[in-house]
Amino acid sequence: MTENGSLKSDSATSLELRQHHKRTRGEDDACDVQQISNQLGEIVSAMKKFSNNQLDVEKLCEEMMKMDDFEEAVCDAASNHLVGREMLAKAFLTKSKPLRRVWIQNFINSLNR
Repeated sequence: MTENGSLKSDSATSLELRQHHKRTRGEDDACDVQQISNQLGEIVSAMKKFSNNQLDVEKLCEEMMKMDDFEEAVCDAASNHLVGREMLAKAFLTKSKPLRRVWIQNFINSLNR
């Protein structure tokens, strides 16, 4: 009923209900920004996981060149070999210096066969 005692029509009542439940543009924008922010956070997290699992080629080359017992050309060839074999390269980087020497010597021996 309205103030003057007459009944409201159904369409007027449903219009008032719809208007009551509508969000303002500012609320929509804030909701959109929050959703985008959450998605960006997920993307950043995935990229960090991906980059943490990638082979650091620069580090591999630096570590290989620290092997003073071998010629630079041999170290370069071994680096190039490992770059193409990511799991071997990661394993090489985890080895101690004496085990790296053994690995390089085995690599040289495999080239001479």
